Amino acid sequence: MSAIDREVWYRYEDHLVSCGVDEWCEADRTTVRLYCYEYPVIKHTWKGVWLDIHGRKRFCLNKSKKRFACPSKEEAKESFIARKRAQIGILNQQVKNAQKALFLAGEPLDESIIPGLELSSLD
Repeated sequence: MSAIDREVWYRYEDHLVSCGVDEWCEADRTTVRLYCYEYPVIKHTWKGVWLDIHGRKRFCLNKSKKRFACPSKEEAKESFIARKRAQIGILNQQVKNAQKALFLAGEPLDESIIPGLELSSLD
């Protein structure tokens, strides 16, 4: 198989990127960028594939629900969306826990301190 025909697996990742600095050398703003990485397949086994991840070998199962990389861009995109949904769920729970901790500490909570706060959910 030539380098042109080499099989690759895909993984989408997001990165927070700085858009530069202002005239006072302070961070102007940041943005999120989405990248699709291609990882060459080194070897196939009956359970999965070995991938070349920046010079290091990593094994990926063929039939795993959660895997590092996927054989198609469509599957990789679905995997990325599932990871981001899980991340949002985890972070939302952490925010609720922090809100409750502030409430229990006697900190007055209102919309100006924590946007979208629902005081009724803290009881």
